[in-house]
Amino acid sequence: MRFAFLLLLVLSSKAIAQQTDACLDTPEDLQRDRREWYQRGEWPLFGAVTALVITQLVVVVVAWYNARAALRREINLRTISALSERLSGFYNPLFATCLANGQMFNGFGPRTYPDDPLLAEVAVKLWHRVRASVVLPNNEAMLVVLRDKSHLISEGDDLKNYADLLAHLMAYRLFVEEPTEKYQNFPFPRQIVGHLEGHIQRIKGELDGLKRST
Repeated sequence: MRFAFLLLLVLSSKAIAQQTDACLDTPEDLQRDRREWYQRGEWPLFGAVTALVITQLVVVVVAWYNARAALRREINLRTISALSERLSGFYNPLFATCLANGQMFNGFGPRTYPDDPLLAEVAVKLWHRVRASVVLPNNEAMLVVLRDKSHLISEGDDLKNYADLLAHLMAYRLFVEEPTEKYQNFPFPRQIVGHLEGHIQRIKGELDGLKRST
């Protein structure tokens, strides 16, 4: 009986103490007890760390995207520069001089000589002047391009495609210095004009596409 009485007394004391503590809780204590689950314990720290990790991931992804875009833009700019040099250093000069020489030959060359001997003599002198001042300098310019700028030839092209043009230019130089019938074995390759024009149009198309995407 004495032991049961003591046990009952201890339990009653604990209950009274708990009620007393509850009565003594401050409003701050009550507010803390009513906080959401994510506001308790280590959840606030976990949330802060998670937010920081996500922020850093976003920064890394944005930086990677910007670096990739910058790299792609740099590659495009270098390709544009290479294609532009290909046009200005090889294809355009050859195309322009071929056209100019063709027009000079068609306008002043031997095929235009009149039947009248006196008029023909004048025409010959005029053609020789045109040949010396326009055609031969253009020929020399083309030889320089073929000799020094052949590294600019497109991937789909080949220096072999210009072998006939090269032979014609050198043969014509010799023919002017010492006329010979053998020059007829090295006629101007008329197909070269269309060949050059085709590559020029293709390169311009590539340039337009790159400029739009840059």
